[in-house]
Amino acid sequence: MSPPVNTALAADLTGQGKAQALVFVHGFLGSSGDWFSVIQRFKKDFQCVTVDLPGHGKSRNLEVKNMEETVEHLIQTVFEYVSVPFWLVGYSLGARVCMLLCAKRSHVFKDKPCQLRGLMIESGHPGLLNPEKKMRKENDEAWACRFEEEPLRDVLDDWYNQPVFLSLNELQKQSVISKRSQDNTGSSLAKMLRATSLSTQACLALELEKSDIPFYYLCGEKDSKFSQIGRALKCPFYGVKQAGHNAHHEQPERFSLAMKKIIKNDKKGTQRGKNPRTYRRRAVRTALV
Repeated sequence: MSPPVNTALAADLTGQGKAQALVFVHGFLGSSGDWFSVIQRFKKDFQCVTVDLPGHGKSRNLEVKNMEETVEHLIQTVFEYVSVPFWLVGYSLGARVCMLLCAKRSHVFKDKPCQLRGLMIESGHPGLLNPEKKMRKENDEAWACRFEEEPLRDVLDDWYNQPVFLSLNELQKQSVISKRSQDNTGSSLAKMLRATSLSTQACLALELEKSDIPFYYLCGEKDSKFSQIGRALKCPFYGVKQAGHNAHHEQPERFSLAMKKIIKNDKKGTQRGKNPRTYRRRAVRTALV
């Protein structure tokens, strides 16, 4: 039996900051440890919370039925670990979880000590149009069957040969595959992939654009697919030089610099008494770091 959705995810809290927090949410196949290099650049001034999504890392035995249950687990984690205003920082699948939270459930933090300050999306998809969903469902199901039935390392070798990961050289790819093989189990990954397939997600672009929660899109400049997706959204876009799909891993210094610019810009807007949504989104449209 799956734990109730008011169960917090496995998480780690580091950092000395008392004014704001950063909550980091990894992507599919990842874990809380993926953010280590970024956290080293923030822990002096921020509380940093890293979570393990269901089916991953220390939460590998936690099962969910859908994205909505994943969001509820993330909300409970924030309530348990955060007591100051915070930013959500999500990568890939983690970005999708964060986008859904902002679009549908951000009101739960209203008037709470842990107010949601904003959302930083890295290489996240806001949702497919209906004609694309059938093909995506079939594709995700095929991968899920492979994760269940084949040696994990063999599946990962093909996974990281997908076009979106072309920026990785062979040494980097083998390093990632080795780590992912140790941190995960094929059966848990298959269940999470089915539960959170992009084919089941509503397109959240319009809801995010109407939300009072400011959001920002970060993406490696070598990732043409997600750069196009990010630039199409009505939000500031930060391209990370010399990085592909996983910019925070490939270029943690540049990725952290983009985050710092976003937070600094947000602070300026607040101090000047500007409308949060209008000021933060107009302050920068596109930037390379």
